[in-house]
Amino acid sequence: MKLKVYKKENGKFLSVPCESDGVFKNDNTQVYVEQVSMGAVTAIYVSAKSIVGFDSESAIRLVIESIDGLESYVTGSSTYTDYNCWYAPVFGTDIRKINPITQSVIWKTKENYGALLSVCDKEYKSEMTGCEDGLAIDVFDNNSDEFTVPKSLVTLCVTGENPFVLNKKAVLAGMKLLGKKGGTRTDRPFPEIFEYLGWCSWDAFQIRVSEENLVSKCKEFKEKNIPVRWAILDDMWADCIDLDTAEYDNFESMMKIMKASSLNSFEASHKRFPKGLKHAIKRINEYGIKVGIWHPTTGYWKGITPDTEFFEKYKSELVLNTAGWYQPKFEENTFFEDFYAYLKSCGCEFLKVDNQSSFHFNRNMAPIGKLASSLHNNIESAAKRYFDNTVINCMGLATENMWARPESAITRCSDDFQPENKEWFRKHILQCTFNCLFIGEIMWCDYDMWWTDDNQALKNSLLRAISGGPIYVSDTLARSKRDVLMPLILEDGKILRCDRPAIPTLDCMFKNPTEKGVYKVQNICGNSGIIAVYNLTDNKVCGTVSPADVFDLPGDGFIMYEHFTKEVYSLSKEDMVNIELENDEECRLFVIIPKSQITFIGLTEKFISPKTYERLNDNTFLLKEEGRFAFVSDDTVAK
Repeated sequence: MKLKVYKKENGKFLSVPCESDGVFKNDNTQVYVEQVSMGAVTAIYVSAKSIVGFDSESAIRLVIESIDGLESYVTGSSTYTDYNCWYAPVFGTDIRKINPITQSVIWKTKENYGALLSVCDKEYKSEMTGCEDGLAIDVFDNNSDEFTVPKSLVTLCVTGENPFVLNKKAVLAGMKLLGKKGGTRTDRPFPEIFEYLGWCSWDAFQIRVSEENLVSKCKEFKEKNIPVRWAILDDMWADCIDLDTAEYDNFESMMKIMKASSLNSFEASHKRFPKGLKHAIKRINEYGIKVGIWHPTTGYWKGITPDTEFFEKYKSELVLNTAGWYQPKFEENTFFEDFYAYLKSCGCEFLKVDNQSSFHFNRNMAPIGKLASSLHNNIESAAKRYFDNTVINCMGLATENMWARPESAITRCSDDFQPENKEWFRKHILQCTFNCLFIGEIMWCDYDMWWTDDNQALKNSLLRAISGGPIYVSDTLARSKRDVLMPLILEDGKILRCDRPAIPTLDCMFKNPTEKGVYKVQNICGNSGIIAVYNLTDNKVCGTVSPADVFDLPGDGFIMYEHFTKEVYSLSKEDMVNIELENDEECRLFVIIPKSQITFIGLTEKFISPKTYERLNDNTFLLKEEGRFAFVSDDTVAK
């Protein structure tokens, strides 16, 4: 790959001329670029030294001037310029216009496909952005006064005929080169607890979460026979004085209170949990519901409250960050060890760890790669000891987070759920499914909570069904609907989960589906394919559905069953069925099953029907529970 090299000085990027193959020099700087071939993957390393030092936000810039035969691309780009915790797809044809803080690029040419991934090594990371000369790869460590850049893996490039395997190949190569044992999704077992339906307190109660509200919600689940098996005590449960005393009149003012809160102890709010966290969890457990606890990596949103006994006890374990408040140190310390031991003693069984990409509070404290590695090693060593690393990672999609997590299996892959919001859903489905093209190669993906009774409930439920990740809702009191949830689960609450993170179909990958056409999401379960079809526009849309839309689906002949219309098609792999969606309220779900003498569809009231039975032999099928089922037979079947 042909690259140009630049160095940032006084806010300007200055060219560093190429002296020989991989060697770039000017009067004060030497840069070495090494490209290592690993089959289809090219790993790009950078090292450098300078007598005038390096800019902490862009030490070295590599520029790709063009991609031969480029037709279109989709990027994974940060949704915020100052806080790269969430990413979303951006579509384009001109690499000079790629958004800042881009983590991944997949492109299409006339002949094949290609991909670039940013990487974070032990100290330095990279981010991509468009620039006047092409596609820039900025290499930096967020740490000032550096005069050398140690040899660092900064980018992985891969090309091939199948776009669905590019990031997998790149991630496997990257983990090997970084010395990570495993590190890919298939090396991270999906936690057993998340195989069942869950609930989260956030949208239900927010700043007013309390023991009595939580128990009232559990009673509702019991009365409605909704088999919730786990619950997250989300933000606002903790001992933070402002959360109990502050007044607010809208969501925005509540969020300001939340973001200003700091932690006074490991305990729950004394006002809203008067008998303590252990007592509250015990009452929830009486309803057959296991409990997990939310917390941010910083202790709380503004760290630890100074001038308290708690602060004095852990003072040696805290650090003053560049924002001016105290948070737990990154390197191994007793803070998280003691915190998790306390939560375990109260009956907590898993964690949701938030605010993970918050390294903008730690500029110039240490290289960003070192900070990220220390943070995740510290948290996960304690989480493994007390909770077998049963963790939902959150607000942590930044490159430094993705390459640093040792063992935890699940990460949120989209911005927060917003009830009663059609525009949010359009953004949400694209964030989740496109982010899974990269994020889903490293971890299992969590599509976030949702409500069963808002105007997007059907679309949200179908998206969770095909997601391949955990499923949990956040309905407030008296608003949970059993009939909306039951198509996703069995009577005992076990979710009918697909086998991998859901991703777009190839014909939807390089165009913006909010502008025209249907949007199709694909997954597999066993040897069957699943396709969900959406209309993300304000108009009627048309498209096609085919067994060939499902990547890696085995077989040549199929029965395709549509869940909502009950239509059945007999198709070869390349056959297509035309579909129309009149408006954005309509959606479709196609189950694609390899054809045999008896093609069993399964329980028809469930979305992922192939997960509702076991095949014992060619003509014998065992349903997992009672219900109406369907099958297709070549022969007449006697009643």
